[in-house]
Amino acid sequence: MDEMLKALQECYRHELTLAVRYVNFAVQVSGLDRLHLVELFKGNATDSIGHAEKIGAKIVAKGGTPQGKVSEDLAGAPGSVQKMLEQALKDEETAVTLYSAAVPLAKNDLALRETLVHILKDEQASVDELKLLLKGR
Repeated sequence: MDEMLKALQECYRHELTLAVRYVNFAVQVSGLDRLHLVELFKGNATDSIGHAEKIGAKIVAKGGTPQGKVSEDLAGAPGSVQKMLEQALKDEETAVTLYSAAVPLAKNDLALRETLVHILKDEQASVDELKLLLKGR
């Protein structure tokens, strides 16, 4: 498998894992911030699924087969809102790293490059939002 397909597969797996993790966070979150954070986590799950769909389609277009193994241990998920937000920030920063590494691999494939850049912008916006949420805690 070439380097581009490997990078896309890693992005795909990460997005699938995040979708499961965010749904789990949405049902676990409690406290005064619950209403806002449930919507944040559900929205992030929806975004991750959308990103996985886009990346999966690009994998197929490149001749590969999307492969994802979600091995999320839900029993070990963080329980406090603070820990959930910290984990979400870490996950979104990982996504920024993955997509930042994938963009230059797209080389002359403008459609793929634009897709990756668009998702990278989404991921960076999530990092920024999570940093703001954590700043007041």
